[in-house]
Amino acid sequence: MKVYFFAQALDNDSTDDWYEFTNNALLKITDEKNQSFVNNMIFELTNNGKKESIQYVDCYFKFVKNDAFDLILLINNEQFDALGRQSKTALIIQNCIRAQNSLDFEKILNLFWEETNRNLLTLSKVANQCNQMFEIVKKKNKLSWLLPLTLVSLGAILGLLFQKLSKG
Repeated sequence: MKVYFFAQALDNDSTDDWYEFTNNALLKITDEKNQSFVNNMIFELTNNGKKESIQYVDCYFKFVKNDAFDLILLINNEQFDALGRQSKTALIIQNCIRAQNSLDFEKILNLFWEETNRNLLTLSKVANQCNQMFEIVKKKNKLSWLLPLTLVSLGAILGLLFQKLSKG
C-alpha cells in the first residue's frame, strides 16, 4: 500500500505540495515523473471511480484486484488560498488490501498539514470522516468480490440440479 498527499500552493509564490507517507514519515516528492504519477491517479479516480461523500470528505475509489482498491479522499479543511479559492487536500491510497488495518488518519493528516502550514482546526472531525469513508470502501470491496463468487456457486448448484432432473 502506498499513501500520497497533494495540495495546491496557498499563494502564487509557492510550489504545490507533493508528498508520500512512508515509514511513519513524510517524503517530499520532487521528481516530476512521480508527481505526474500521483496527478494521473487523482484524475483517473475522480473521473472513473465510484463516489461517496460526507461533510468534509469526498471519496473516489476503484477496485483493482480481488481484494485491493485505490482511493482518493478529497478533504476540505476549511482553508482558502491567497486568492480566496478553497484549498483542498488530496490523500491518495494506492493498492490497499481490504484486510489491511485502518490508517491513523489523524496522525498522517496532522503530519502533512503541519508540514505544509495548513489549517488544523477541523483535524479530528476530518480524520473521523476519513475513517468512515475507508471502512465504507473496505465493506464495498468485500461485497464486490463476494457477488461473483456467489453467482458462480449458484450457477454450479443449478447446473447440478438440472443435470439431476434431466436424468430423471
